Amino acid sequence: MFTLRSSFTRLSGVFHTINARRSALIACPLPVLLLCAAADLTISKRINSTPETNVSATQLTQGDTPNRNRQSRSGLGSNGNHSGAYQEDYFTHVSSCGWQFLRGQGPFREGYTYQFFPDGTFIWSVVSDYTEIVHGRWDYKPLSSTTALLFIFAQGSGEVLYSKFVPGQKRLLLGGYLLDPIPAQQLHRSPTEDTNHLDIINKANFNNYFLITARPWKRLNMQDDDLVPRFYAFHQDGTFLARYRDGKCEHSGYWSLRKSRLLLEMPQNHCDMRGHANPFNLELEYKVEPTSLAIDHKYKYAPTD
Repeated sequence: MFTLRSSFTRLSGVFHTINARRSALIACPLPVLLLCAAADLTISKRINSTPETNVSATQLTQGDTPNRNRQSRSGLGSNGNHSGAYQEDYFTHVSSCGWQFLRGQGPFREGYTYQFFPDGTFIWSVVSDYTEIVHGRWDYKPLSSTTALLFIFAQGSGEVLYSKFVPGQKRLLLGGYLLDPIPAQQLHRSPTEDTNHLDIINKANFNNYFLITARPWKRLNMQDDDLVPRFYAFHQDGTFLARYRDGKCEHSGYWSLRKSRLLLEMPQNHCDMRGHANPFNLELEYKVEPTSLAIDHKYKYAPTD
């Protein structure tokens, strides 16, 4: 079990450890949800008509593979890939509301909020007993009308988060965690924020992401072979493939890059011999170089073709 303090620290990724708590924002009332949904009724209807029964993108069974047919729309380069209805639906919906994650109850409730503005800037703010605000830039690569890779860049580093709008709930699954809609904020741009060059998706800003997705990775040592994959492939459409014990077992899932951590949305699977009856989020510390990938400081992987 994680404490509220440690779990929030891992969720925020780029931000300081929480040292205290305060009475946080209460859950969004129904009028707020209706206000947010009314920003674009066409989008809401299209999202709610998507044939899907699972609440979370993590709910894959062993052997399920996320839709690889989307790959033709998700090849990443230095230029944008915003086209047609994909751009209109995702962009309008993600920028029409603020988005909030909260955990805990009463005075121990804490979390964070995002506001993604149409001009390509964003504001992240902490919900706790102190104030912290981060300004930065954002862009995205659409995968469908309801899913995208969200690229955020602030304070000299970048994160890449798999995101998905949950049908019927008007909630945003962002980097493995569900966020609720809140009223859109007024834009308070940092005086040092440059909005003239919003094409941020490049190797300079997201070098670790491009290194990780360049090739599959094979583990060099056989330590903990019963529970640690020997093979990882991190795809540019937000999916990953984990293969165990020379292919005797494998599963897929979704992944995000949170600065110093890989966040894997793990499906129910039995490849890990300890067994996992339910989907869960797995956060792994990593260090990547052109010829090596270290996970949790002790599992070393080499690139493979």
